[in-house]
Amino acid sequence: MGLFDFFKSKKKEKNEIDLIYKAIIAANLNPSLEDDCYNLVLESEVLVRTGRGKEYMTFSDGTLPVFSSLEHLLKDKSIDGFPSYDQVKLKEFITKTDYNSSKIIVNPFSEYHITFEIDKIEDDPLYKLMKNVYLAVKANATDSEIDLLSKDFYIGLINSEVFFCVTEEGEFMALNDDTIPIFSSLEHIPADKRGSAKKMKAQGRELFIDHPNCTFMLNPFSKYNKLIKPGLIAWINSASEQDSEPGRIMRVAIPKDALVTIPEEIPEKMLAYLCEAFRKYPQIIAGCISLILFEGEGETTHYLISFVQETGTPDIDMEEMLSSGGGMTQFIEPCSYVDFKRVSLEEIEREKESCLLFYSLNM
Repeated sequence: MGLFDFFKSKKKEKNEIDLIYKAIIAANLNPSLEDDCYNLVLESEVLVRTGRGKEYMTFSDGTLPVFSSLEHLLKDKSIDGFPSYDQVKLKEFITKTDYNSSKIIVNPFSEYHITFEIDKIEDDPLYKLMKNVYLAVKANATDSEIDLLSKDFYIGLINSEVFFCVTEEGEFMALNDDTIPIFSSLEHIPADKRGSAKKMKAQGRELFIDHPNCTFMLNPFSKYNKLIKPGLIAWINSASEQDSEPGRIMRVAIPKDALVTIPEEIPEKMLAYLCEAFRKYPQIIAGCISLILFEGEGETTHYLISFVQETGTPDIDMEEMLSSGGGMTQFIEPCSYVDFKRVSLEEIEREKESCLLFYSLNM
């Protein structure tokens, strides 16, 4: 676009341009307004500088500068003569254009400017589901509304294809803390890795089942991301069940950083059921109940039943015991879980501050 074209449309665009810059000022003064500013810029027309070969110009770190008006573009003192640029709708530009930037900066040479991660979300349903959860939390939605959106996200996660990068030897390419980055689409992989790294894909459920002890991060370089720890894998893999399905009796790998504590409230009928069930097995010496709190697991109740069994006696099928005749599922909500493990009396004594003893041969 040339100078004549710009001045021809300047009067029509003045109000929109002023609105964009006002939004940038507001976001600088109040960071909570950044999302609103980003959405406004995303839906607006901006100027993008082009080189002699019509390539889009970026800074040395790969950041793409865009401008809300020619006035802001001309504040670049390094420009010699009249700059060449394209006027584009940013949303369409970042969705359809082949560029090598993961960030944009709006009006970098003006007093107020702002930087955003580039989110390519047009054809990425999983990213939209994750974003919906963040936006609901930010909007102070009710717990039930957030729980419903979270469940939608996890169902989408295990049923969607996710992408990841591997080395020439076929090993996961991990972050510095050994977390494995996975991506809801190829566009969320950083530009510097799109061409060089070998990219693979798998269904979320299969990936988590095959690697139950790994920690994953979904879209770690994007604005909205999610840490997925080993302890969450079991109930994520069950998240696609119908809401009407009873709670699950299952074994779950408990990460070291999970918080195990005494439940604030335990249904009396559930405790009565457990005591009666344990009395049927004379080899059970004691039993206690705890609540497991995993980071990010706000939408489930997760009980841990620990039991002491007399040494040398045949192993008890605790899953069968807690499931038969309706079992524990009578007393827990849908999408809640019961884990169990065999322990020693010494372990119960050592962990007595975090568990409630509900059964003992001496009781």
